[in-house]
Amino acid sequence: MIETFGIGIVLRLGKFCASHADQTLGYIIEYKYISGRWTMPLRDLDVEAALPDRIKRAKQSSKSDGCKTFKAMWDRQNNDTHKEQSAFITDKGIFWLPDNENDINHAYSGPTTDYGGEPGKQWFVLNGVVYYILANIHTHPTGPQWEDSPSNADLNFAKNWKIPGYVISDGGIYKVNANGQNLGIIDYNYGNIFNCDLDQNIVEELR
Repeated sequence: MIETFGIGIVLRLGKFCASHADQTLGYIIEYKYISGRWTMPLRDLDVEAALPDRIKRAKQSSKSDGCKTFKAMWDRQNNDTHKEQSAFITDKGIFWLPDNENDINHAYSGPTTDYGGEPGKQWFVLNGVVYYILANIHTHPTGPQWEDSPSNADLNFAKNWKIPGYVISDGGIYKVNANGQNLGIIDYNYGNIFNCDLDQNIVEELR
């Protein structure tokens, strides 16, 4: 696909088609190039109607309440479900995803194709508002039998999505950059998980 002034142009069935994502209105408008001119809109696709159920069911919180959300994720994993917990950090807040598809060593966030845009610039529309996905954060289980640091799957997730990933574990909070490289621990003391007033590392990191 070629991006030109916000319009993606593709060759489809021997004809050029253009798809313009109107993120304000939440529609994708498709045009076709015939006989030297663009047609009237070929079809409108309601982006919000195709929104993944996991986003509709996610618990939303502001970035300023991020450490409280991450603590709740940590507590839910260790005290309630014994399932990894995952959240998207967007430009307008945090979406803590449901855990019905998760287990003790896996958190499901869905494929990139569930969202608008392309990896690194993905978005979704909820209640008429456009949210851009900036990063993912998830928990790792506690105990000596589990790995604290990001797994190969975590590295591949960040690389495929082209967004940073964060892992909350017994050993601290790890960061993976958008190229899938493990940058190591960015917070050792759990200050932002268990006492939001002690440490603001992750909160500052995700602003």
